[in-house]
Amino acid sequence: MEPITGELDLAGRYEFIPRFIDGPCKIHGSIRFSQPIEPDEYDVPSFLEVQAQNWETGTLQVTLTTGEKTQDSIRLVNDDAEAFLPILSGPAYFAVERGLNGNTEEALKTVQQHYGSRWAWDFRNNCRDTLCFKAYADILNAFAERSGDLTYAQFRSGIGYFAKRICDDGPQSISSFETLKERISYWNEKEQLKDVSLPEVIGEKLGRTWYREEFGDERNELVVIGFDPVTFDPEWETVVPACWIAHLVLSEDIEAARPFVHSRPVPRTEAYDELKQKARTADNDRGPAWGTVVAITQEAESDDFRFDGFNYLKHTADGYHGKAKFRPLLYAGAKKLAPDHLPSHLHQGLEFKREIAVGHNWRRDGANGREKAAFERAKEIARGSTNQGYEFNPFDFVEAEASLTHATAKIKSNSEAEFYDKGMRNIKNIGEQHDVPEWKIEQAIEFLTERKQERHDS
Repeated sequence: MEPITGELDLAGRYEFIPRFIDGPCKIHGSIRFSQPIEPDEYDVPSFLEVQAQNWETGTLQVTLTTGEKTQDSIRLVNDDAEAFLPILSGPAYFAVERGLNGNTEEALKTVQQHYGSRWAWDFRNNCRDTLCFKAYADILNAFAERSGDLTYAQFRSGIGYFAKRICDDGPQSISSFETLKERISYWNEKEQLKDVSLPEVIGEKLGRTWYREEFGDERNELVVIGFDPVTFDPEWETVVPACWIAHLVLSEDIEAARPFVHSRPVPRTEAYDELKQKARTADNDRGPAWGTVVAITQEAESDDFRFDGFNYLKHTADGYHGKAKFRPLLYAGAKKLAPDHLPSHLHQGLEFKREIAVGHNWRRDGANGREKAAFERAKEIARGSTNQGYEFNPFDFVEAEASLTHATAKIKSNSEAEFYDKGMRNIKNIGEQHDVPEWKIEQAIEFLTERKQERHDS
């Protein structure tokens, strides 16, 4: 199968087949459709020259050249319906062809000549939006073996890449749960690609839009591709049941989560009180420990679903240290489940952790302004100023101050060194004035020192 292939509603399956490669800026070939089409109109990118067309056989003879863009789409219009066929420019396709056929050095040289300073990210995006999945994984793997830039680009995006392809419209769209599992397996077989876990991808799908203050159709889209939230992870060991509960609680209400929990398997035979005591005293894996409690909460003499659910979501979020963007969802769900009678500091802590997690998500997105705003909210929560029942928490305040200092320094580029120094002085003062563990102060100072040096070296 050729690397550029996919499905279009107007023309069925399409495929670009190269005939002759006359250097990076002239790729001669044909675009073939699986069914005849005669569009009312069509537009092509500036880098694509149409040499001949035969709509009866569904064939375009084309030449890929160079232009202002390295990737664009052919636009087809028929009876007011539009379809877009993604295609690469000559240099971009040349790099893909050389890379897939083992000539990675020539491929890298071509990309670096025809792309800008963000070549790794832009080339990755072009391939993601145009190639079929296996070609995409193969070319990333080939480039990452020779270039640290591509290693970093795919490492930061693997989980989100799979989550966003679920029910997507592009050539790498995932329309079945089996396809999702097969593609993750194929990805993980590649030596240069960072492993991605299926539970993280599902959690990312459920949580990646919440911190942007919106919900989509995430649960339904997962069900549409064949994912079964009831039977998945019957031992309650992954983040998935917690993310599903949080999504239900926040997008609907607490009562919507009860039937879901009640329908899932019960993984342990111990009594409810015994499991709850084990969860309270667990040193590690407290999330799964509370999951086994939640699984039978409704069967206990005293229904404590909100308390047990709050602990389950909170400890699942606390115990996760990966790159997926569902921790804000879990902390928000835990906050909604937390019974009103719990001490105020627990509610305050959940709100604080939620905003810190939101800030880190925006940091990974490169949205400096929104990152800064989230850490500002976290600082106010730690200060105790957002609720009359909250008190100043110096431990959390130190963490918020460090994160906010870094976020603000990135925006204040003209005086960022001085801003880092001011943040470190503030943290030291907090340590002297309040009972904050010395390791926490040292950790915050070390974080800012390293970020300051990184900014100076970049």
